[in-house]
Amino acid sequence: NMACMVLGRRFACGNDDYNDGCICVTNGSATVTGKGTAFTSAMVGRTLDVQGSTASYSISAVGSTTSLTISVVYAGTTDAFAGYAIRNSLTERRTVYFSEPNLPEAWPGTNSFVIQEAPGSGAVSAMFVLGSWLFIATPYRLYLFSYQQYPTMDGFVSPAARRGCINNRCHVLVDGNAYLLDNLGIHLFTGNDDMPVS
Repeated sequence: NMACMVLGRRFACGNDDYNDGCICVTNGSATVTGKGTAFTSAMVGRTLDVQGSTASYSISAVGSTTSLTISVVYAGTTDAFAGYAIRNSLTERRTVYFSEPNLPEAWPGTNSFVIQEAPGSGAVSAMFVLGSWLFIATPYRLYLFSYQQYPTMDGFVSPAARRGCINNRCHVLVDGNAYLLDNLGIHLFTGNDDMPVS
């Protein structure tokens, strides 16, 4: 989860996967049994990815903290101790929420915008502020967000760099610049320019 203050508003985005314990999946069954899990009804509609499986499955129901149902039967290999991840939809993982001005605890449901996806850029992975600009990173891209009065009315998102940041713990701000780590290594972002660090 990430949050930043810009011009009196708090901006936040959260994309933590849930993967406590392990699951039992059976080929041809839509029932998934958890071991050491704490499934909740909020997980309905999210995506279940099972380690070793190439398909993703939509969660249609949660019966208990250790039982859930997927929308189609499991097509992978039966596994009594499978690793897994429960994720929000990609749209939700690219949605940024913001508070009312000077009220960092006030989050109306309509106060949000979606970072439009560039092919292969991924979900939002980091946020940071340089000057009065909010920068939003995915693992493969960096975007600048700017607004004057109201983010959904006069705000705009524009590409800032063709490199990104792996997660919110992989950037450091030093002397008005940002050092970020992505899949190609460390790079320096100055706000207007981006260069690799050797």
